[in-house]
Amino acid sequence: MSNAKVFPHEEFFSRLWVNEAARVFYDRLIDDGDRTWFKNLACELLQRNFKWNPDKEELFTNLRFGDLLRLDSPTPYYEFI
Repeated sequence: MSNAKVFPHEEFFSRLWVNEAARVFYDRLIDDGDRTWFKNLACELLQRNFKWNPDKEELFTNLRFGDLLRLDSPTPYYEFI
């Protein structure tokens, strides 16, 4: 549910990837140590594969994607909120 036309640059795709991975994996972790491991791994993968080194805490604090901004759109898609 994403559209490249609404993302101004690849950082938003990277944030979307982290958002989706976090919803699938991070949200199910029950231990702080495991959550820290996940954050470190996600940031390492972003740096290695996308050449982007985000601030870990800012990245995981500002993960807000949804299809709520354009409710009248005939095709819903995720965008950064």
